[in-house]
Amino acid sequence: VIVEQTLKAASQNEEKLATQKADMQRIELEMLRDIFVSADENGDGTVSTKEFIKICRHEQVRALFDELELPVSRDRLAQRLFEVLDSTGSGELEIPYFVERTVELK
Repeated sequence: VIVEQTLKAASQNEEKLATQKADMQRIELEMLRDIFVSADENGDGTVSTKEFIKICRHEQVRALFDELELPVSRDRLAQRLFEVLDSTGSGELEIPYFVERTVELK
């Protein structure tokens, strides 16, 4: 009986942790989208290298990327991250691609 209760509690704990993880991922995705929208100064639906570097100068943006273990604390680091995200070399990132690539790097 004790073993069964322990296994049940462990299973419930795993489910709770999985739910918490999914919630955190959802929040991170929303935050990444918000960063993108804020960075898109001209409203064309894409973020350029210049726009990305500029938004990465904001402390909240840096904190989020630090949390994702993607440092952007200096312009050069932000530029390098953009180059990695922009695997096609177009110099522009659209929102779904930006979010997808950022999550892949995490």
